[in-house]
Amino acid sequence: MREEGGMHRILVGWAPRPLSLSPSTTPPQRQVDSVPKGDRRRRPTEPSPPPLTSAVAGARRRSKRKIVKSPKESGNCPIVSMAATKLQAFWNHPAGPKTIHFWAPTFKWGISIANIADFAKPPEKISYPQQVAVACTGLIWSRYSLVITPKNWNLFSVNVAMAGTGLYQLSRKIRQDYLSDEKDAAPQLEA
Repeated sequence: MREEGGMHRILVGWAPRPLSLSPSTTPPQRQVDSVPKGDRRRRPTEPSPPPLTSAVAGARRRSKRKIVKSPKESGNCPIVSMAATKLQAFWNHPAGPKTIHFWAPTFKWGISIANIADFAKPPEKISYPQQVAVACTGLIWSRYSLVITPKNWNLFSVNVAMAGTGLYQLSRKIRQDYLSDEKDAAPQLEA
């Protein structure tokens, strides 16, 4: 080994000299060429390390290779690691569970579920103002959820469900109030 520029030169490449904590030795300072005022890049004057020989480069590549084991041996199933990655991305998303942008639409699903439960109600008990409000809210906020950044797909899906259930309930009420009277009147005239 021979010492050059504060570094020990080894046949396989460059390695930093071990630091000593004694006050008599100071670490070598890197010399920088004069740099114009507008140019902030530093230009080191140290020589670059010599290129690696093919034998050394091959040995380094082989040492970096991982030994691939079966999922049972390694304990890391590719599906589990993929699921963990997806779960972490979901958790850290700007509209993820750590924010109100996730929980507000999640609890809003209760309105859509209640509206689906009301499908069993007779149409006479359906309220026009309530279903118009549910349908309009769903339509307006579905559009809004695609305009905001980040796109909130939970908000979009709950509002599409609200608009769909509200429009379906309105169609049931309209059929019962306006279209069923004509059908009921027709058999009475024939009889």
